[in-house]
Amino acid sequence: DKQIIHMELDIKGSGIVYKPGDAFGVLPENDPGLVDGILERLGQGGSKSFTTSEQINGIETPCTVREALLRHCDLTSPPKKTFLRFLAEACRKEEERDSLLEIV
Repeated sequence: DKQIIHMELDIKGSGIVYKPGDAFGVLPENDPGLVDGILERLGQGGSKSFTTSEQINGIETPCTVREALLRHCDLTSPPKKTFLRFLAEACRKEEERDSLLEIV
């Protein structure tokens, strides 16, 4: 489901040309404390870089794992059931896997 929010922005003097029907995107960042907590739970520092063969979701590479989690991942919306199943399959600990599958 999409959430639609009505906003009015004053762009006078900005040089931006906006025509009816144009789109405006808001790209929020995740809470750095949340990102650090996830990296700690994963046993990662977040400084490792990765590259992709093509641009994905506006991520310019090389990009650090921390940067990807901070600016390019939705960490606060409820995850889809398919993602939870994917995570459950990757769990090494049976109790963690069972906990994830219980949610699904």
